[in-house]
Amino acid sequence: MIQHLQKIFLLLLLTIAINGIAADDNIAEKIMMGGSSLGIRDSSKQDTEITFNVALSDLLKAHSANLSVLVFDSTQDLYNAFDKDQIHGIFGTPLEYLQRENKMKPQMMAIHYKNAALKQSLIALVRSADNIKSIKDLRGKRLSMRNTQDMEKLFLNTMLLENQAPELDSFFAESINPKNINTGIMDVFFGRSDMTIVRESEYKTAIELNPQLAKKLTVLATSEPMLGLVAGAKISMPNKSHQAAMQSLIDLSSTEKGKQLMRIIHAESFEEVGSADLDNVRDLLKRYKTLKANASIGSSNANKSKKPARVPN
Repeated sequence: MIQHLQKIFLLLLLTIAINGIAADDNIAEKIMMGGSSLGIRDSSKQDTEITFNVALSDLLKAHSANLSVLVFDSTQDLYNAFDKDQIHGIFGTPLEYLQRENKMKPQMMAIHYKNAALKQSLIALVRSADNIKSIKDLRGKRLSMRNTQDMEKLFLNTMLLENQAPELDSFFAESINPKNINTGIMDVFFGRSDMTIVRESEYKTAIELNPQLAKKLTVLATSEPMLGLVAGAKISMPNKSHQAAMQSLIDLSSTEKGKQLMRIIHAESFEEVGSADLDNVRDLLKRYKTLKANASIGSSNANKSKKPARVPN
């Protein structure tokens, strides 16, 4: 339950960064933000929207915000709403953001988690007793990872292709969709699956709650450090309103309610970031696409070589 609420509050706090504060007359511009099932991670669509309207109403008023949140069933639905100007910005994963980056302001907000740097690694966890030394050793075994973990899937598929292996859907005998991130870690701990991938901060927090995890699990691989969740506004939002909104979120940790919410989501602060801060994500995506294209060419050439030669009449 605590993990569930953490993800809800994380999402909602990030959306505050895109509110339209009218700094001179204290009248809030009405802003509609959008996210998808990827952005809310462990939380449900209904819980996210209800919690935003009820639990954070006072906090929003304190920042002169008139903001509504829509959570879409898929990333494509989110993009459709964005392209039709039904929403004013996007909160979600770096991959979701990059698909509409050319229509967004270059400044965005990112969360700085407790137990990790602003940019943190993704880590692949396995059981120490299984003596797994390479990703290849996991062929035909079980993976536990949420369907909403798009960054983790990108990292895993890139690793597999780098090792001349098929992507995860063909590589693993079974792919388990745990109810939340922590359950994925516990699946490996108790032997219900053989590997999971989580953010560095999520694993460190899990170890704080259950030190036995560090004794039984080991890190098989780590990614380059990357941002976790980001929130950005459309280019059309007035700069003055955008900057005021971003500053209100940066200053949030100085308020009592803000400090409480920071503790709930295990966050240190909210920080302004720019386009260059997504370079590691771009590099990973580019590497994946290149490897996938090369694997496709190799497979095509192999199939051609297997065709029997024609026998002349």
